[in-house]
Amino acid sequence: MRFLVRPVLARPWADYLSTWSAVLVAVPDRTARYALCNAQWKKRRNKTETMKRVRRRLEDMNGRLATHCMYCEFNEANHLDHFEPRTRAPGRTFDWSNLFLACDACDGHKQARYEEDGTGLVPACPTDAASPPQTHLRFLSTGGVQHLSETGRWTCDVFDLRRPALVAQRRDRWVILRAFIIEWDVALDRGDVEAACRHRDLVRRPPFLSVLRDLLATADSPDADLLDLGPIADIIGRRPEILSWHENDLLA
Repeated sequence: MRFLVRPVLARPWADYLSTWSAVLVAVPDRTARYALCNAQWKKRRNKTETMKRVRRRLEDMNGRLATHCMYCEFNEANHLDHFEPRTRAPGRTFDWSNLFLACDACDGHKQARYEEDGTGLVPACPTDAASPPQTHLRFLSTGGVQHLSETGRWTCDVFDLRRPALVAQRRDRWVILRAFIIEWDVALDRGDVEAACRHRDLVRRPPFLSVLRDLLATADSPDADLLDLGPIADIIGRRPEILSWHENDLLA
């Protein structure tokens, strides 16, 4: 999970969502509002041309990760998810700021768990500039996730970010990523710029991009000793430009 900048929707799409939001909010009875939101969402979510365009706009917002889940960043996003669940806020069913791309696992685990621990905590939101995910979560080369706050702890629980399959994916991709970085360094040493560029470009796109970003961001922090950098530490020392590879990861 990383910070995302949500773009402004084109006027026709924004008006479409606003119109349906107004319809839902106008229903005074919450039970009736929830029933209506479910019926309309089921009817429209992936079927109308506007909602298809909304999904494509979310994919654009996700940058190089495009159709990947905005929460775990690894699996294909098969769902238009409501960050604040419909069970809690049926009036936000068509709220552009509440829509995200989610995979089956994140969507299924989260469901309506948004606020269940009794403390009033809600999970970190990828578009919250005031409290971005990286202030609450740190991803390690072991594939694990370290929470840096109670919000981070709850975020891990809500999205099940420590599930074994995700931990294995992160760990395995870090091993492969490290090999690519070593090959990049070797290619530069022998003057093969073309090969070096190929290796650099490989690690700056899925499925390695999210691991690269998280690990290199930590490598450039006082907590670098938490990472199993091995020979990568020496490469970073000699070629510090590698630390900027995770920047601009929202570019297509």
